[in-house]
Amino acid sequence: MDYTVSWSPEAAEDLESIADYILRDSEFYARAVVTKILAISRNISEQPLLYFTKRKTMSPAIFREGGFRFFFFSREEQRMHVHAYCGDGEAKFWLEPEIELAQNYRLSRLQLKNIEMIIGGHYHELTRAWQKHFRSGSY
Repeated sequence: MDYTVSWSPEAAEDLESIADYILRDSEFYARAVVTKILAISRNISEQPLLYFTKRKTMSPAIFREGGFRFFFFSREEQRMHVHAYCGDGEAKFWLEPEIELAQNYRLSRLQLKNIEMIIGGHYHELTRAWQKHFRSGSY
């Protein structure tokens, strides 16, 4: 059965507002977010049950500590990593072959150092959660 994703005028305006908001800080991230949202909407039309039966696992929070939320995105990439988010920004850290900063968006060096220490203290919990989540078919 073929499905079509149709954007309502409100949804299209919301997407434009999201892009405009992010664009204030970064054209690169604004373009990346919009591209990702559009790609997911195309994938929904091709595999709707993949998205709707597992939608609550798209971005599972593993834990919160030190003002940060630690999580990963389903279907982002296969290399083991974790995202850390707070109101100031977000960072992505590789978990293998060792803990290493992959991307930083607006976090200070002190915040990044704190995140790296927290990840180190929760390393086994994070790797177990990754393996459990992606073994369940959420990738």
